[in-house]
Amino acid sequence: MFFISSPERHSYYQALLSLGDRRVAPAIEAAERNDRTWRAAVAETGVDADFFIYRDRTNDAVLPWDIIDGGMKASFFHSEYDKSLREEWTLPPKRAQENARLLPVIQ
Repeated sequence: MFFISSPERHSYYQALLSLGDRRVAPAIEAAERNDRTWRAAVAETGVDADFFIYRDRTNDAVLPWDIIDGGMKASFFHSEYDKSLREEWTLPPKRAQENARLLPVIQ
C-alpha cells in the first residue's frame, strides 16, 4: 500500500486550493466542519481533486489568479515558461552586468 507523507499531503491540498475554482468551495466548507481533515472533506463532497491539480494547462488556460492585475502581461509569463523549458535565464535589466559576471559561476 502507498502512503503519502504529511508534507506531500499538505502540498496536494494546497495545490487544490490554489488551482481550484468555485467548485472546490464545498470541500472547503466540509473541511471546516471535519476539523480541517481534507481527505475526508474531498471524499464527502465528491470534489475531483486530481482534476484540478493534474489537468492539462495549455497557454490559453484561465487560472484562478488571472483576475489579479499585478502589472505584468500574460505574454511575459508565457515567454518565461518557454525559456525555462529551454533552460535559459532571464537577467533583470537593472543588474545585467552583475548577472552576466555571475551567471557562468552558477551554471
